[in-house]
Amino acid sequence: MRACRLQPPAGGEEKGPVGLWAGLLSALADRGDHAARPAVIDVLKTSTDENVRAAALLALGFLGEPDDVPLLVDWMAKGSKAEQAAARSGLIRLPGEAVPRGIVA
Repeated sequence: MRACRLQPPAGGEEKGPVGLWAGLLSALADRGDHAARPAVIDVLKTSTDENVRAAALLALGFLGEPDDVPLLVDWMAKGSKAEQAAARSGLIRLPGEAVPRGIVA
């Protein structure tokens, strides 16, 4: 299985353009390459930028799996308005027959 790793721009995320991160995450989602899932989750957990986290939540909807339901539900509860909306969208798009059962559990 291939692994995907997202490397922050020189100087770290705070000095790199946030739009770059959002664009990269969007491109990964559009490609549908599920090997990027761990990297998307890593960005979600480590980013200090709300917009980057929101982009990661959206990407997770395309690249995630049913095991990601609790993570998305947690962001719907604790995130900013943008993160909550992105988590909701991600949850709606999340593939898998087990997702509805995970949402109501």
